[in-house]
This record gives sequence, structure tokens and C-alpha cells, in this order.
Amino acid sequence: EELRYLKTLQDKLPLASTVAGIVTTPHLKEKIGQYVHEGDLLGLVEEPAELEAEILLDEQQVERLEGGQAVRIKLRALPFATFEGRIDHIAPAAVKSDEHDAQARVRACCRLDSAGTELRPGMTGYARISTGQRTIGEIVANRAARLLRTEFWW
Repeated sequence: EELRYLKTLQDKLPLASTVAGIVTTPHLKEKIGQYVHEGDLLGLVEEPAELEAEILLDEQQVERLEGGQAVRIKLRALPFATFEGRIDHIAPAAVKSDEHDAQARVRACCRLDSAGTELRPGMTGYARISTGQRTIGEIVANRAARLLRTEFWW
């Protein structure tokens, strides 16, 4: 009876992911021998071809932001490569990253058109979102009006 029970446990040992990709959990080998409950997270598997870039924007930068706008991204790890995509969705709420921070930030997510194998989850860099052309006068007047209206409440 015990041998039959142990064989059923042995059949439960192999792990298989329901999605193709790479395992991104660090130090996964250190989990060998640990007891886990059914349904516990063992590791993360991510598909590099379907990476999504998250862009944190100051709340005053969201005024002209819309879904579908073109995005160009430069990563710190790959300074000579530019990745392009489009805004997929914009978070419905702003969040404060730190209680000492005066400004909240809004998260915009975009899918990259040219996600190559050199991209890794968690990479950081800079993004430029195309919001249309404006004259320098419009930009300066908008920022001045925004500062005056926010700080002096007229």
C-alpha cells in the first residue's frame, strides 16, 4: 500500500508549464527539497516575444496621452537599439510610488512590435511617446498656464 502511495507521489513530481517561454525566477534550484502546497507559485515563465513595456508618467504628462500612440524605447542595456510599439492601455488610476513624493504617476503599457531575444523582463530605459506636433510657443504657454493655475488657483 505504501509503495503504491509513493508511486502516485512520484507521478506528481515532474513540472510542466502551460506556456512556452523562459524561466525568469532567480535561484530556482534553491527551492529543491522545499515543501509546497498545491497551487503555490514555484516560478515565473515569461515569453520574451510578448513583452510589455510599462511607462511611468508624471500626472501632468497624461493630458495628451491616448491609446494607439506610437512609442519609441531606448534601454540602458542596449543603448544603440531602438524598440517601437504602440500604447496598448493606460491605467485608470494614478498611484504614488512614495509617501514623500508630491506627485502621483500614471502607468501606460505598450506592446513592442520588434521585441527581440535580447530583451529581458525588468530592463529599464527611456520612452518617447509621439503625441503630435506643437509649436514651441504652445508648449511654453501650456506649461506656464499649468504652473500658474495649479499653484495660484485662479
